[in-house]
Amino acid sequence: MDILITKIIKYIKKNLFCISYTFINKGKPFIINKQFREYIDTNSLTNAYYEKFQFSNKKGIDGKTALHLNLSNENGRINDFVWISNALIHRKYKFNNYQEVLINKGKGKLPRIVSKPTIRDKIVLYSIKEYFKKNIKESVTKQPNEVIDSICNQIKMIKDFNNIVLYKTDIKGFYDEISKDILLKQLDFYLYNEPDKYKIIELIKSIIYSNTIPFGTKKPLISQENISKGLPQGLSISNILANIYMLDLDNYFNELVIKNQIIGYHRYVDDILIIADKTIINKIISNLKSKITYLELRLHDKEKTENINLKEKDLIFLGYVFKYKDNYYSKHLKIENLIIIPKKESLEKFFKSILGMFSKFNRELKEINKLYKENSKNEKLDLLNKNFIFRLNMKISGCISEDKRYGFFAYFSKTTSPYFAYNLKSIIKNELEKLKNKNILSIDKIDFIKSQLKDPISAYYSTQDKNYFSRNVIINFDNYMNYKEYVLEKDKEYNQKLSPESFLIEYDIEHYNHLTELYNGFELRKKIYIRFNQIKSKNLDLLNKDISSSSSLR
Repeated sequence: MDILITKIIKYIKKNLFCISYTFINKGKPFIINKQFREYIDTNSLTNAYYEKFQFSNKKGIDGKTALHLNLSNENGRINDFVWISNALIHRKYKFNNYQEVLINKGKGKLPRIVSKPTIRDKIVLYSIKEYFKKNIKESVTKQPNEVIDSICNQIKMIKDFNNIVLYKTDIKGFYDEISKDILLKQLDFYLYNEPDKYKIIELIKSIIYSNTIPFGTKKPLISQENISKGLPQGLSISNILANIYMLDLDNYFNELVIKNQIIGYHRYVDDILIIADKTIINKIISNLKSKITYLELRLHDKEKTENINLKEKDLIFLGYVFKYKDNYYSKHLKIENLIIIPKKESLEKFFKSILGMFSKFNRELKEINKLYKENSKNEKLDLLNKNFIFRLNMKISGCISEDKRYGFFAYFSKTTSPYFAYNLKSIIKNELEKLKNKNILSIDKIDFIKSQLKDPISAYYSTQDKNYFSRNVIINFDNYMNYKEYVLEKDKEYNQKLSPESFLIEYDIEHYNHLTELYNGFELRKKIYIRFNQIKSKNLDLLNKDISSSSSLR
C-alpha cells in the first residue's frame, strides 16, 4: 500500500506543472488525428527524402549530403531508412551535434547562432514537424499578413478610440530563455492521447540537448547537458516547439478575446500586442507578466514596451505603421479612420536597394563599353539587359513558391494606400531617364527595358486580391515544370561574369549540352534539380532581405 501511495505522489509531482495549467488556463490535450508511428515508418521517411532532400548538397557536422544515404539493401547493408525507422520505433535514435552557423544581425549586435543538423537528422526533424503541424495546428506560426489582417478586423470593431489602449511589448531573448524542463512537461500534457508520447518526448529531449559545435572545433564550449534553458535556432522544428511552449499563454488570452473581455491578442514569435479597454488594461498587463514569469521568461524594459492610444501615437508592429485619421476610409480594406503603411525605414531600405541595382547596372554598362569591341559588345549588352530586367522585375513583382507569394509588395499587401508603389514607379522612371542622358546605352535598348518592366502599381494591387494572386509575377516556381531549359538559360546569362556577386554558380554550358541526351539519367536530373533549387532559394533570400531586418519587423 505504501509503495502504491509513493508511486501516486511521484506521478503527481512529475505532472504538477501540467495539472496546474489545466486548472489555471483550462488547457485541453489535443486529439491525435494520425499517430506518430505513421510519420516514422520506412515509407514515410523515404517519401520525405525524395520530396524534400533527394538532391540536397548541404552538409552537417558529419560532412555528408543526401547522396551519402544508402537507399538499397544490397551487399548486406541495411537501407538507411529502415535503420532510422527501427531506431525511432525502439527509442534508440539520438540526434548528432549541430554545426554552428553565425548570422550577422548588423553593426553593434551579437550574431545569431544557427544550428545546422546532419542530413539524416533533417529528415527526422521534418517528419516530427509534419506530425506536429497536423496534430497541434496551433503550433504553426502564422504569417505576418495573417496577423495584420486580424488586427485590422479587430480595429474595425473599435467605436471610441479614446477608451482603447494597444499594449505592445516583446519577450527578451525568447529562444535562449525557453526552459527545457517546462517545454518537455508541456509536451507531456498536450500529447496526452498519443500512444507514442514518451517516444516523442525522448526525441525532443535529444533535439534540445544536442550541442551546437563552432566550425573548426570538436567540442562545444559548454555542454547542453549543463544548460537548462535555450532552444537551438534554425531547425525546421524550432518555431513549432517555441509555439508549443507558449500555447497555454496564447490559449488564455485568445479565450479572453472569444469572451469579448479584450478586443485582440497577437503574438508573432517574441512580439506581443494586446488591444483592450483602458479600464482593464492594467489588470491584463499584470496577468501577462504573471504568466510570462511562470514560463520563466521576461518582457523587455520600457524601451520596447508601450501603451498606445492611436489618437495620440502611431502603432508600429511587424514593420507596419497604424495611424489614426478622422474621416479616412480605405475601400479595399474596408476600414475607417485608420491609415496603414509600411514603416519608413522599411521603405527607405527597399528604395535604396533599387537604386543600388541601377548603380551596379551603370558600372557594368561602362565596363562592357570599355572592354569589348562592337562585334561582341551587342551580345554582352543584350545578356546584361536581360539579366537586369529579370532581377528588377523580381524586386517589383516578387515570385511564388510553394503557393506563397514572396516580395516587398506581398509582405505589405495590407496597407491602405499604394503610394509607395507610385514612388517606386517614379524612381524607376527617373533612373531610366538618367541612363538616356549618360549615353552609355542606346535609346532603343532603354525603351526596350522600360517596355519589359512590371508595373509597380499593378503588382501592388495583384497582392490585394486572391483572384489576381499570380498576376504580374515574374515567375511562379511551382509551375516551372521544365527545369532544364530554365537552368540552361540562366546559366548562359550569368556565365558571362557580368556580375561579380552573381547569385548563380557557374557551370560549363557545353558540358550540360553534351549531356542533353541523358536528360532522363539520374546524374543530369540531379544537377538540374540542384541548380534549379539554388536559383530559387537565392531569389527567395534576396526578396526576404527587403523585409527581414530586425528594424523592419518592430
